[in-house]
Amino acid sequence: MKTISKNIVPRGFKFAGIHCGIKRKKKDLGLIYSDTPAVAAGLWTTNKMQAAPIQICKKNIENKIQAIIVNSGNANCGLRQGRKDALLINEWVGRELGINQECILPASTGIIGIPLPIDKIKKRVSFLVRELKEESDDFAEAILTTDKVSKQVALELKIGGKEVIISGVAKGSGMISPKMATMLCFVTTDIDIDKALLKDCLKKAVENSFNQITIDGEMSTNDTVLCLANGRAGNNKLQAAGLRLQAEKEENRNLEKFQEGLNYVTAYLAKEIVKDGEGATKLIEIEVQGAKKEGDAEKVARRIANSNLIKAMFYGESTNYGRIAAAIGATGVDLKNVDIHLVGNKSKIKIFKQGYFINVDEGLLKKILEEKEMKLKVDLNKGNFSEKLLTCDLSEEYVRINK
Repeated sequence: MKTISKNIVPRGFKFAGIHCGIKRKKKDLGLIYSDTPAVAAGLWTTNKMQAAPIQICKKNIENKIQAIIVNSGNANCGLRQGRKDALLINEWVGRELGINQECILPASTGIIGIPLPIDKIKKRVSFLVRELKEESDDFAEAILTTDKVSKQVALELKIGGKEVIISGVAKGSGMISPKMATMLCFVTTDIDIDKALLKDCLKKAVENSFNQITIDGEMSTNDTVLCLANGRAGNNKLQAAGLRLQAEKEENRNLEKFQEGLNYVTAYLAKEIVKDGEGATKLIEIEVQGAKKEGDAEKVARRIANSNLIKAMFYGESTNYGRIAAAIGATGVDLKNVDIHLVGNKSKIKIFKQGYFINVDEGLLKKILEEKEMKLKVDLNKGNFSEKLLTCDLSEEYVRINK
């Protein structure tokens, strides 16, 4: 498995991104097209208030898919005409591409509760289709909202002797919280794979990547992760039966390779999202181990990761680390067995041992806090369950962006 140029795309896929007028100047309309009908898998926000495009996606994804249409700057959420508008866009795109609109998956991101400027979008659809090309830079730019940078990755791996490419493009910067976030992610691959198996692989990849990040503890209405596989690599089709037949070792190994590749793509993009968090200056990994029951470690990790006090502490490089123990105690954990370490690139320091703070080297602690990436490690010393989350600090810029 090797990482390749970030905007290399799998065989048969083309991308486009243009400005249509939702935003004042920046690109705001993106398109992915596969010249071969692709099997598709998707996961969405668990928020009960779901945007219109998600409702359409959930229905259309049962079909073979040939296109994904995305707008940024407007969430198309909470509006009576939202579903109608999303269907109209699908219709226009389908007409230009010469495909059925039910073979198109829509997605939106941006401000909630504002009607789409549907006439502006209609005028630009034909131009969008003409802009399709075998690179994803324009598309990656077109799906951004408050992001400072685009997020892309591509890798190549051998599956059954065939070269397979998996590429991913994502956006996300704020409203990033459990069970995905204010984020969109589009994975394309030329592997030939069973639809049910693709869904299972995507679910595993997302569970250990996008579901393990938080920026501000807020859950979005539009979170979407979609994966299209068009089979153009020409490998022997990966079948779900391969999971059960131990004799088929090669098939199982090929499935493992694909899962590893998909895991890499989603984990890479998840980390890029946190690094680009609204107002973020530091990337922080929260690792909680030694929990007695499943779920306990995640509860502690999320309490720490979503604490504004702790996030502000990291931003200010403050040694006021009592906030960390207080957050742990707020979850109901008895701190008498708890150890807490802060880990930097080259240094590690214990700040809390078996229920009490200990004297630390303030100079060393300050050095770690000045780093751009660090780990906060908590050992509950009660069992064998653990959890990891990625989060970031909290700065004045977050307030400026969201005021």
